[in-house]
Amino acid sequence: MLLSTQKIGALTRSGGSDRLWNVRVLAFDTSTQVGSVSILDDERLVAEYRLNVRTTHSERLLSMMDRLFGDAVYALSDINGLAVAIGPGSFTGLRIGISTVKGLALATKLP
Repeated sequence: MLLSTQKIGALTRSGGSDRLWNVRVLAFDTSTQVGSVSILDDERLVAEYRLNVRTTHSERLLSMMDRLFGDAVYALSDINGLAVAIGPGSFTGLRIGISTVKGLALATKLP
């Protein structure tokens, strides 16, 4: 999912450039059996967890996020945007990822 400069215009560099400035993104991928959660700081991957286990994404996604924040010494308040993989993949997996990100976006007012 690409972050739109229209939605997060406050994060763009002064002078009207389309490049986002110092953006920290929490990203989710639940499109396959291997689920992942990662933190990106600008273009640098800070931390990532991948799990390939039989439990469903709904059982492990938020606990993965919590552990990722703890190990990376980040907090949800440090994040500027959210991203989620939208497929192709398992329909149920995609629904879990999209619903999780939508819930976080509504609760935190993050784009």
